[in-house]
Amino acid sequence: NVTFRCNARCIMCDNWKRKSENDLSVEELREAFDSKLFSRIKNIGITGGEPFLRDDLPELIRACGDKMPRLHKLTISTNGFLKDRTLRLSEEILKYAEQRKILIGIRISMDGFEETHDRVRGVPGAYVKAMDTFAGLQELSKRYFFNVGLAHTLLPDNIRETERLYDWCQERNIDVVLNVPRFTGSMMDNLHLEESQSLDESGKEIMVRLFRRLVRENSIFNGAIFLYHHYAKMAERGSLRSLPCPFQHEGLQLNPNGDLFYCERSHNIGNLREGDPLQAYRDADNLRKRRKLRKKVCPGCLNPCMASVGAAQQVFPYFRFFVEILWRRLFHPEDGRKAVTASS
Repeated sequence: NVTFRCNARCIMCDNWKRKSENDLSVEELREAFDSKLFSRIKNIGITGGEPFLRDDLPELIRACGDKMPRLHKLTISTNGFLKDRTLRLSEEILKYAEQRKILIGIRISMDGFEETHDRVRGVPGAYVKAMDTFAGLQELSKRYFFNVGLAHTLLPDNIRETERLYDWCQERNIDVVLNVPRFTGSMMDNLHLEESQSLDESGKEIMVRLFRRLVRENSIFNGAIFLYHHYAKMAERGSLRSLPCPFQHEGLQLNPNGDLFYCERSHNIGNLREGDPLQAYRDADNLRKRRKLRKKVCPGCLNPCMASVGAAQQVFPYFRFFVEILWRRLFHPEDGRKAVTASS
């Protein structure tokens, strides 16, 4: 999280209400990244708040690339409200990534069609702004190699529109990732919104039917279908997690003010401004609490948190999912039905 400052007023996230007056500077990050803790980092997700509110975002990403020799993939999540700034800063980032051979992904949040998206984001005109920025990024992708797509969070306000949005994206060859809502203190400060923004039973039924349909229709080599299969299984099995999470062993969350967490569900383990973060990461008391977290929280955690990275590092989950998906394709033809039509 590079800043909690945000120009959206999303109904499922309260980061925009948080103060973000003490964000780490690029100089502080460069100094901190000298720690051995960061020497083996391979994947980074940049989020906020709104990352593109930081004018120094390209310098921040350059600090990551310069200090982390194994870094090969970096994704940026944005609301797309600031077209000119987003395109200008993205081009700077892409020029550096091209030299450093880092794969860049930029995803714009899209939580429905115009009326729904504007309501979820709490800003009139949000949809038009986001789509205008998306079109600009698509043009930029003709000159630079990077992935540009949309990200959609399934909410009570939009669940009956999700399938139509997905089909709309498919018709236009737009890459879109569907996410379930996440509720955390350190990442989005939205634990108090869990009751109001969680899907009810009818919403969960639509979600499961939709994910089953997408798993059936997409290529077995599409990594997203493993995540969708996982979500569907969790909903059907009472929220029992079946996909590995790299944060259980080698993840790290860094907040704008330097606070460190093993993941977005963990306790605060220290701060970058208070010494070598490797000591905090390996602290005996922190590790003891982490083991407790694995036993009590991880089994029911819905957060994807680079789940595809974790699965790729552990062959068995992928193989098991592969077999399960083939089985469903052979013996569950109902998985190909429209989700909303079948549930409404």
